[in-house]
Amino acid sequence: MRPSLLPLRPQLPPRATGDSLLIGFYVNWDDNALVSLQAHASSMDWVVAEWAFIAPGGDSLRFAVDPRALYVVQGLPVAERPRVLLMVSNVREGAGRFDPRDASRLLADSLRRAAAARTVAATVRRFGLAGATIDFESLADADLPNVERFLREVRAALGPGLLLTHAIGSDVAVSWVARFAAVTDREILMLYDEHYGTGEAGPIASRDWYAGQLRRLARVVPPAKLIAAVGAYGYDWSDAPGAAGTALTIEEVWAAARAHGRRPLRDARSGNPYLLWTDPDSTDHVAWFLDAVTAAEQQVRIARAAGVTAHAIWRLGAEDPSLWRVLGRHGHAAPLAALDVIDPGYGVEFAGSGELLSISAEPHAGHRTLRFARDGTLEGDAIDTLPTSWVVARTGAIPASDRPDVR
Repeated sequence: MRPSLLPLRPQLPPRATGDSLLIGFYVNWDDNALVSLQAHASSMDWVVAEWAFIAPGGDSLRFAVDPRALYVVQGLPVAERPRVLLMVSNVREGAGRFDPRDASRLLADSLRRAAAARTVAATVRRFGLAGATIDFESLADADLPNVERFLREVRAALGPGLLLTHAIGSDVAVSWVARFAAVTDREILMLYDEHYGTGEAGPIASRDWYAGQLRRLARVVPPAKLIAAVGAYGYDWSDAPGAAGTALTIEEVWAAARAHGRRPLRDARSGNPYLLWTDPDSTDHVAWFLDAVTAAEQQVRIARAAGVTAHAIWRLGAEDPSLWRVLGRHGHAAPLAALDVIDPGYGVEFAGSGELLSISAEPHAGHRTLRFARDGTLEGDAIDTLPTSWVVARTGAIPASDRPDVR
């Protein structure tokens, strides 16, 4: 039977003890997010699902709860189920960008804002979710007082026993972070996009930048209330005229490396890996990305040194699957040596064109060599073998010159 037709029987798992959590962000628009959830749901304490959006015009919210994800979670023993939170976002569906105008309109209208808070709480209860996460980005400073009002209204509508968390970017003033944290159970710090697609090429979360942002925010919020988000994606920048950087999953980084016969390198200063290649038309590319080594050795280690032991992965389906070898529920961390294996990704690659399909490669793991200092910290790494996903060859396409003229 299709998961969408199955009855939902909400049953919350026990709360995780202590402050240590591992959280995954889930999205509907990438099928690999579901594949990652199926593989790693029992390794997470929470799943934050992007299932609520501001309707065009900013008059209400629209909900898109994916029953497949709930079916995966409910299929686990109760003690192994992650708690699922509803994320409310101002990302414009289909456009891949945040829309501050619709969010501003919704937040500025007290009646619309209150109605939205009530529908968030009603949806959380309807599906037996653990609470809500509010993620409004690219807003003007003038909108922040209304964000605080909305958080208070959602908190009141949820009532006791349900969680309210809030995602904030690194550009939010610390005074506002403190005010938001006074309302919410947890603040999720999105400590990535130091460089992003529409800006200049560079590291996505360099070591010093990440540590500095974390220290700045941890001064005004108790570390036990903070969740340090871990970036798990990349951007491809090129020197083509007018080209902006495009988002990449780690699997797409590996595919580009294999296609161009290159190996990713790690920048010693930033700690972030990158990949260089040149297309046949002489277009040069640089892809900066964040992998399992960056997540475990840099982001998680730095956060824990600051007393922050909760981490959220943005996002499921885009991540280097190897990070699940060293991260798990309740802050579990295996030795970094486990990262010597580079697990293949979740998707299927297609090569060539045509309607005849054949499997040309099966998944196999890659390998990286890790170098450790005497104190056990990671000094560096080098990729020896790239991982491979399923590769399906397409053949049988008719060349354009051989196609009949049907005019």
